Amino acid sequence: MDLWRGYGYYPPSLATSPTGSLPHSGVPAPHLGPSPFGHQLGTFPIDNGHTGVNQLGGVFVNGRPLPDHVRGRIVEMAHQGVRPCDISRQLRVSHGCVSKILGRFYETGSVKPGVIGGSKPKVATPRVVGCIAAYKRANPTMFAWEIREKLLQVMKTLTYSGVLNKRLAHRLGKDL
Repeated sequence: MDLWRGYGYYPPSLATSPTGSLPHSGVPAPHLGPSPFGHQLGTFPIDNGHTGVNQLGGVFVNGRPLPDHVRGRIVEMAHQGVRPCDISRQLRVSHGCVSKILGRFYETGSVKPGVIGGSKPKVATPRVVGCIAAYKRANPTMFAWEIREKLLQVMKTLTYSGVLNKRLAHRLGKDL
């Protein structure tokens, strides 16, 4: 499988039906001109305009990770001693992308891309949510930054008094 097919590119012989549209989509398949690999570039299936050709002539899809086989090839070439700038040119992948993939590999040992989307862990405890609700009831026109400052002030006070309590308990324990 080559880089083009990894992103869902089909050469014109496979991409278009006799009617000139992508199979099963009805989307017209205009040709973008000759590719660096010597054949005509067809359109990407239902890409909504998010695909393109980078300055090196490689295909990319905005917001989508590089296919796993290309990521693996980047790591293989680096392991063979090929410099990142040469990997970039040979695979027609941006230098930044190569660097990011190699950095992740050296850090985690994985070539898999990070998770796209998902939800961040919730940090507001029920007690914090209750405080926010109380602040809003007391002053409905209060801004979020004001609430945040009040919450931070309460946390600083609780943290400071916790430190004092620990010191006091430590001293009392020694004196006894």
